[in-house]
Amino acid sequence: MQNYIATTFGITAEKPFFCQHVFNRPLSNAEHNHNFYEIYILAEGWAKHIVNGVVLDMKEASCVVIPPAAKHLFLQQSEGIEMFCLSIYTPEMEQLLDAYGIRDKLLKSDVRVATMDRQEIFHARNIFRQMRLPQNSHNLSCQRIVLGMVLHSIMRKMIEVEEEWIDGILAKMNSPEYLKEGVPALLRLSNLSHAQLCRVVKKRMNMTPQEYIKELRMRYAGDLILGTNLKCEDIAFSVGYLSFSHFSSSFKEYFGMSPMELRKNTALFKM
Repeated sequence: MQNYIATTFGITAEKPFFCQHVFNRPLSNAEHNHNFYEIYILAEGWAKHIVNGVVLDMKEASCVVIPPAAKHLFLQQSEGIEMFCLSIYTPEMEQLLDAYGIRDKLLKSDVRVATMDRQEIFHARNIFRQMRLPQNSHNLSCQRIVLGMVLHSIMRKMIEVEEEWIDGILAKMNSPEYLKEGVPALLRLSNLSHAQLCRVVKKRMNMTPQEYIKELRMRYAGDLILGTNLKCEDIAFSVGYLSFSHFSSSFKEYFGMSPMELRKNTALFKM
């Protein structure tokens, strides 16, 4: 395997960026890695990019961040491809990631390819072209603007995926076996710490995990009260309550009446 090190491009603390513009020429099909970050922006065309064994389908207006030591290569590409690559000195990149508070999140995220909008691509293309001029080749302001735009696109995509992911986890909690177990099941399914779970559920649902589970349990119990002849005590147990008095008080707090009162009132209404 080929190994490129930071000094290959003269990347140092004083010159933390190196810009490349690829237009209608082959990309590297030799697996290699670096000890610095790389950002690829595909302005036109398409390419199959393999990063640590995962195939990434890059299309027009897509971008990808390659962390240090990641093995990557380009498997295929279209004709007339235009791509920009920004290599970044690791401390420079990580200082910015830490400022955003996303270093660990970015490295652990399943998001590999993000999409930039047309305006971002237009600005990135112009900035990259300016950066290639001798007088601007070490213009840190231009280079940091491009870096900021890419990170914004990556973060936006990460948020979208995170919301889709937590929605799927929360939907699973409607299953009786998970609903009965409650918050421990939610922790296990999400693979988050309790503190992380609280932050994610609060952001998405504007309630704590305990409040969310309680609401699901009450709705499910209400359906059983109205739609079955199951004993109220059995319903309480089926939704995770070991104490019927606790279940009854929670039920009355949610519905404004006890389980038996709800069933009785519904029966009278049907007569």
